[in-house]
Amino acid sequence: MLELILAITTGLVIGVIAGLVPGLHPNTLLPITLLLFSSLNPLSFAMLLIAMIITANYFEFIKTTYLSCPDEGTSLSIRYAQKLLLDGRGAEAVKLLSIGALGTTLVIIIIAPLLLELIPVAYELIEDYVVIVLIGLSLHLILSEGANMGKAATIYTLSGILGVMVLRTELINQPLLPLLTGLYGVSNILHNMQLGENVPAQLKKVVTEVSNKTKIKGIIKAVTSSSIITFVPAIGPSQAASISNELVKTRNEKEKLITLGGVNTGDVIFSLTALFTINKARSGVIEQISRDALTKNNYLMLLLASMIIAGISYWLVNKVTHAVGKRINKINYKKMNIGLLGFITIIVIVINGWQGLIVLITATMIGLLAISYQVNQNHLMAALIVPTIIYYL
Repeated sequence: MLELILAITTGLVIGVIAGLVPGLHPNTLLPITLLLFSSLNPLSFAMLLIAMIITANYFEFIKTTYLSCPDEGTSLSIRYAQKLLLDGRGAEAVKLLSIGALGTTLVIIIIAPLLLELIPVAYELIEDYVVIVLIGLSLHLILSEGANMGKAATIYTLSGILGVMVLRTELINQPLLPLLTGLYGVSNILHNMQLGENVPAQLKKVVTEVSNKTKIKGIIKAVTSSSIITFVPAIGPSQAASISNELVKTRNEKEKLITLGGVNTGDVIFSLTALFTINKARSGVIEQISRDALTKNNYLMLLLASMIIAGISYWLVNKVTHAVGKRINKINYKKMNIGLLGFITIIVIVINGWQGLIVLITATMIGLLAISYQVNQNHLMAALIVPTIIYYL
């Protein structure tokens, strides 16, 4: 029992670091984690990994809201979070995102017995149609841009070409780090620096007024979106959430934040269940869980641990958010962003060398082009979608 508690605590700490530090992600820290902790018994190591990825998902809400540094999982939420931040209500954005994460985790765990029966059947039905589904979803996202369809298609094409080139090379250790950090993170940081906006003083006390109906609708969409990610490779949280929002249209931005907050964390539980039922997981972190750790009893223990970890992360992230909110307007935003860019560049060079730097710069240029075109950043995920389509052909 003590080893399990220590494993969860260690995972929480690593998750906080991975979530808060720009350029880092649980997948980035996975090699170090494997090196240091893979000697733990299978269940303890599984607990550590679950704690790491769930906690990181929560703390990425702070990074996205206050540092304007999203990854592919939180890219869509940045526009809504930034509106609240510039209105002095950054803490409310994080609260709404974390409500979605906690609620989605609870719902998926409740319906887990049903998922154990449905996932194998659904996977068998969809497996042969992955290419058709990916092409259909891509066309849907492009056509939804209306008058900007041409620009969206340009971004999709450029991102797809870059993704194919980068993911086929063997010269880069972790190709997703410079690729996704450039497309989503660095491009948004540079854009915000160009605008020259400082973060305004944040309200000392923020009351999040959101109806139970809005919470329920947002969480249901998050659960639906998470299931899409489980069965369709290369579709990220933001793309899945966009599809859910298209199916049930809403202008309620609080509901959208709840949905977007729930998708990433919901994907963790879906991936764990998929690994248990069909021996496949969409998450690189979840894939490292040993089959020895996935007996029926251990699976139930991991679900229970996931709920506890989600609750702890919810409490922690909202406490940290208020502390950040008190100080963020006192920070020189331009200097902070320059520091972030330098830090990200160093990480990329250390891990991937000059080849990684070239990918980072190229991806950043495409990300900036998407921003200047004023099209949805979802199209940047073609960097993963196109290589996946080619793989399945």
